[in-house]
Amino acid sequence: MAKIGVQQLFAWEIDKETADALPTYGEPFRIAKAIEVSMNPQNTDGSLYGDDALDEFESFTTGYDISLHTNDLLPGIEAKLLGRKVDKHGGVTTSTEDEAPLFAIAFRIPLSKGVGGGFQYRILYKTRFTPFGETFTTKGESINFQTPTITGKSMPRDFDGKFNYKLNGDDSKEEVKAITEKWFKEVTEEAGEAA
Repeated sequence: MAKIGVQQLFAWEIDKETADALPTYGEPFRIAKAIEVSMNPQNTDGSLYGDDALDEFESFTTGYDISLHTNDLLPGIEAKLLGRKVDKHGGVTTSTEDEAPLFAIAFRIPLSKGVGGGFQYRILYKTRFTPFGETFTTKGESINFQTPTITGKSMPRDFDGKFNYKLNGDDSKEEVKAITEKWFKEVTEEAGEAA
């Protein structure tokens, strides 16, 4: 399936999470315009050998490394994602007391017309971001845009162990269209298993 971009990067802060219920979330907000989103699973592997050969192999995903490369990261959004304080002038302070909250993250990926077009929709249920480095470059003979990349870890939810969910939009199916129309307004949960 050919993917040709990434768009609409939104987040919801997790207000409350317990082991016996789905998390509750705050209001959605747009992080920034997306340039690149990467999700890399972190796996733990185990091999068992017997009679001088591989007898068993197990592999489990323990989390995902997440990277969001954006066109900008406004001070208020940076502060929200990293648990920093914003003063009355809009300035952001970094301190030893910063504690990044947990977020659900959603975005969509345009699909090529060769596979029918439309979008694939993605949501990561539980992510925490970490402070990021910055580099500033002088102007030379050409302009080099300096854009931020924020990284984090996506982990399983306490309630059900789920990491993320993806859904290909299909406007010909009313129930799928109803889900994708609300993708950036509420945290989408998977439907029941296919019959």
